[in-house]
Amino acid sequence: MYKILRSVLFWFDPEKVHYFSMNSLKMLCKVGFIKKWICSSFKPKGNIPYSLFHIQFPNKVGLGAGFDKNAKYLTELETLGFGFVEIGTVTPKPQAGNDKPRLFRLPKDKALELKDSQHWTDSLLLKYPHKIKMNNDRPMVQTLLKL
Repeated sequence: MYKILRSVLFWFDPEKVHYFSMNSLKMLCKVGFIKKWICSSFKPKGNIPYSLFHIQFPNKVGLGAGFDKNAKYLTELETLGFGFVEIGTVTPKPQAGNDKPRLFRLPKDKALELKDSQHWTDSLLLKYPHKIKMNNDRPMVQTLLKL
């Protein structure tokens, strides 16, 4: 079933599929027994609570900023078993975001690549040079998500 669904979703723009998938999850989570089933299906095995700086987390597995830019799916992401979800920068007014396309599929690697803005990349390059991949002599930060 997964391979068929994945094949169909790969026919469409990755960013649109992201919102379609998350909105579908949001709708499914409105039905109590389905939400409970999703929770039990995605709860990490051997789930061990974790404490850091006196903050208690259900587990050590978190989701980094950028996946849920407008914090629309926090409850649904919790349902998927994440111990925490990083929202990212909160601004008083909506921001346009990076130029599109910004999300690319890497089917051979079974991954997604999210390209970040050059300004942000330049500052990150100074702090974390070991996390930067060179692409055509231009630094690029990439975030890979397993598909």
